[in-house]
Amino acid sequence: MTAVVLLSGRAAAQAPPADPREPAATEAATEAAPEAAAEAAPEAPEAATEAEPEAETEAAPDLASDASAAAGSVDLAAGQDGGAGPGVDAPRARADLHVDASAEVALELDSNLARVESTGSEPQTTALATRLGSRLELGAAWPSGHRLVLVGTGHLRIAPDSEVQSEDLAQTTVDAQWTRPARQGAVRAGLRLGGRDVTSLHGADGDRTYRSGSLDLVLVLFGDSSRVAVSVGPRGFQYKASGALSWVGAGTSARGDFPLWRSEDEARSLELVATVGVEQRAYYGKANSNRCLPGAEIDESCFLLTPRRRGDRMHRASVSAVYSGAVVASLEGQLTVMDSNSFGQSWQSLRARAAVTAPVAGLFASVTGTLQAERYPEGLLVKQALETYESLDADNRSSLELRLARSLSGCVELELRGAIWRDLFRESSYQRFVTSAGLVWSR
Repeated sequence: MTAVVLLSGRAAAQAPPADPREPAATEAATEAAPEAAAEAAPEAPEAATEAEPEAETEAAPDLASDASAAAGSVDLAAGQDGGAGPGVDAPRARADLHVDASAEVALELDSNLARVESTGSEPQTTALATRLGSRLELGAAWPSGHRLVLVGTGHLRIAPDSEVQSEDLAQTTVDAQWTRPARQGAVRAGLRLGGRDVTSLHGADGDRTYRSGSLDLVLVLFGDSSRVAVSVGPRGFQYKASGALSWVGAGTSARGDFPLWRSEDEARSLELVATVGVEQRAYYGKANSNRCLPGAEIDESCFLLTPRRRGDRMHRASVSAVYSGAVVASLEGQLTVMDSNSFGQSWQSLRARAAVTAPVAGLFASVTGTLQAERYPEGLLVKQALETYESLDADNRSSLELRLARSLSGCVELELRGAIWRDLFRESSYQRFVTSAGLVWSR
């Protein structure tokens, strides 16, 4: 589960985030060792599709898009200090407690608030939006080796002078995990509960509102310096604008963290992170079939509703390399395959992402570039729909993002950000620019 999208100058190296087009329940399931993530919701589907991603079935969050997970975040599987070692804590008189809190306020200018095509019938809307966020993390470690971590986040994005009400959203997330040691600390086992809710500030169930949840059994295996985490459990997703697109299911995922190299002074390191996951979804709505003749142009008249329930199976795999030193750099490749028994709902997505964070002239600068391409094997290029994001102002397309952070005091930072989103690998006139300035408080 993820949290407020904040940029901290104290951010530590992490691998890039998972595909943001999958609901939060999936994101929480992939990382048995939790990291914070934030998100947003969907555009209404026209062909009732889920060409989405999300954060989450992912690698560790990219610090350029989720620096709130940096600096002191509790690693639920490895221990309160985030270390990779298994050991059971030495006897203590009482539990060690850990508290992290952060908040942000920002003003941003969005060139395409409604997220529409540049040449479409609906005009683009440029507007100012206010972004508010908060995150609270509580952790406890007992002498017996039991550990409990609770993380809650809240986000608000509103454009008060705009008629585009679909972007006025409030989001809350909760993530709780309990683990205990086994086999003299070489294994940790436990439970993880996650939930996310996105609600319109105008009361109605808008196109970008949804609710998701997950409950996972977690098992973490430790090697000399590596770690493999496995999770399995039920998932649920409620799309508030249409019950037919809501689903229940189950999923399993595995994540491995493998150190490749470390300097003698341990100031520099290279790490490999690999993830794999599968998720089965049973929808409340019915599946469609193709009523048009082979070779005919596909349009809405080709969709024929059938008596059978729609079922999807999502597969995802990713590999990330992370270098940590004076400069933090990460490179990720991710493949997502969605198989559906409903015509027009199957798709594949390939994503490459690179991120670099470094101190520059008294600032911390983060640059993230993402290339994303999709393929629709049935030849139907559906509109992007039912998308969930790492943050309320993010987008699910190829992008380039720059963040600058400067410390103003011991716990307050000034953050400047600019981002551009485009469709680079398909015929589309979509483009969007967002610039923002804000303050981040953390302790």
